[in-house]
Amino acid sequence: MAVLFNADEILKIAVEIERNGQAFYRRGAELVAEEEVKKLLLELVEWEEQHERIFTEMRNKFSRQNRDLSIFDPEGEAAKYLKAIADGKVFEVKAMADELSGMSGDTDDILKTALQREKDAVIFFMAMKEVVPADLGKDEVQRIIGEELGHIRFLSDKIKELKA
Repeated sequence: MAVLFNADEILKIAVEIERNGQAFYRRGAELVAEEEVKKLLLELVEWEEQHERIFTEMRNKFSRQNRDLSIFDPEGEAAKYLKAIADGKVFEVKAMADELSGMSGDTDDILKTALQREKDAVIFFMAMKEVVPADLGKDEVQRIIGEELGHIRFLSDKIKELKA
């Protein structure tokens, strides 16, 4: 059975993911001692801020009428994942707060957690792309997926570099 999703709700979740990423990276930057890693994490904050602006602009560019339009997902696969997120089964704000409060200054741990968060974001945005029509910002979502994949490569390289 196909599921309908409200575009505004999906974009709202995307904005929240980006805000939580900013909070995570800021907290990590406060905790690490290495200046190079601190600079990296603050750069990631800026990237996440840019993504938040993009999703906010996407939400704002639709009229109130368009925001309420539902998005059709004929195969239902993306909808299942997005529904799990909406129900708090995948993306939980409380879990993020607990994660931040429990962080230590261990650079390796912070970067590995950051890497996992970026992977989770890519999965969400890929599912989101499947239900966002071209005229509602599909290309923007694809661009952000590319940037998030760049974050993954960047963090993976940094983790390898620190282990060397």
